[in-house]
Amino acid sequence: MARCAGDGRSLSGGIPVTWWADLVGLPYADNARGPDRFDCWGLARHVLQRECGVALPLHDGIDTRDGPAVSREMAAQASLGPFVAVTDPRAFDLVLMTGSPTARLAGHVGVMVNCKRLLHVWRRTDSCVMSLDDYRVSRGVLGFYRHEDLA
Repeated sequence: MARCAGDGRSLSGGIPVTWWADLVGLPYADNARGPDRFDCWGLARHVLQRECGVALPLHDGIDTRDGPAVSREMAAQASLGPFVAVTDPRAFDLVLMTGSPTARLAGHVGVMVNCKRLLHVWRRTDSCVMSLDDYRVSRGVLGFYRHEDLA
């Protein structure tokens, strides 16, 4: 079995495995952009800016409770770039997911911490790291996207 970047003491490029440790346990808040509370986009945006120097748009005009609007915006971002779809996720790739286990449209995003786990925050939970194999995640994954500056 191939070794996953981040399974050892550092990720590719020598990034410590624990770059995300201080982001675990932060509360969810609608339309929050940090640094002490986030919605899912706010957390993804914060991580890519802080860890990779990649600035992402705020999207602060979208109400996170408006599922169709969130879905349209996420689909537009995924198809227009600066993200490219990938099949081999790694640290700092975004994971596009449905907003709920029964939904079929995009409505949630997380950030990969390695090829098997992601950091994200849900409406009713604090930010956490979960395995892609967790049934709450695996049923809703729509795809993985890498920012062109990190390709």
